[in-house]
Amino acid sequence: MTKKAVVVGISYTGQKSELRGCVNDAKNLIKLLTTSYGFPPENLRVLIEGKKDETRPQIFEKKEKKDKKDKKEKSSEPLLPTKQNVLNALKWLVEGAKDGDSLFFSFSGHGTQIKDVDGDETDALDEALVPVDYSTAGFILDDDLQDLLVDRIPPGVRLTAIFDCCHSGTALDLPFWHLGPTASGKIIEPPKKGKKEKKEKKEKKEKGKDKDKEKDKKEKKDKKDKKEGKDKDKEKEKDKKESKGTSKTGHVFLVSGCLDEQCSIDAVINGEPTGALTFSLVNTLVKYKGDLTYKELLDNMRAGVSNITQRQTPQLSYNVDGFSLDSKFII
Repeated sequence: MTKKAVVVGISYTGQKSELRGCVNDAKNLIKLLTTSYGFPPENLRVLIEGKKDETRPQIFEKKEKKDKKDKKEKSSEPLLPTKQNVLNALKWLVEGAKDGDSLFFSFSGHGTQIKDVDGDETDALDEALVPVDYSTAGFILDDDLQDLLVDRIPPGVRLTAIFDCCHSGTALDLPFWHLGPTASGKIIEPPKKGKKEKKEKKEKKEKGKDKDKEKDKKEKKDKKDKKEGKDKDKEKEKDKKESKGTSKTGHVFLVSGCLDEQCSIDAVINGEPTGALTFSLVNTLVKYKGDLTYKELLDNMRAGVSNITQRQTPQLSYNVDGFSLDSKFII
């Protein structure tokens, strides 16, 4: 099993709405991944922007001493989180992924909403991540993340994403999420039609056309096989989907800092700037030593964030039909 991660933290130094805690978020998540979840430092792509003394996580110093004679390029060496660098890192993340692999993507920075141009959002707004060079390169839309990331996760592969940014509730346009002050909140579909649903409708129309062409061939097949055998296959396929989620892609889980209409705050906790979501997430996982359910994670994160601010509610969304919050949390 291979474990790979992309970790992004952006301060927007010298720009409007500069942030203070995002580099610390990235460092804290790197430490968690490498010490508690077995992610090899060489399998991390880190994209950080901030003050010079902030932008080199300790794992690079240790690795540099260990491999000082090795002249090969280090895949984990920090990069500037430009739009193109982030997109390239996400391509690297899913490249070569196979059954049993675990992938991780975190983004700490600004999130925003912009006018939807392709009509796949019922609220007429796309959620977007804000790279450091957004003023010239533009944003990374939820549609981009669907195409580049979610739709490319192979069956049997798990992706865990952490978005500590504003307007991040449905930033991956996943079909299921939990809404409510606690994890026992109602399971609903997002209040908008994601790109995936739109894509599925298009595929159904295309399949309808193909069915007309193949009608004559199907009529020649054994009636019993058609009526009885296919019904059994459909039931089996239904059971598989209920237990494993979509058969076309792997399992994708997004922990986001807030609802689409909310903002995720940058706070100072114990003298250190940090994102409220990341602080609560890391504290919860350390407290439980990683042995907890999704319900326990969501409840504890929401309680932790509510002690810092009442203006944001962490969310959990995913693409696994029939998923239970009592399942063990896995990265």
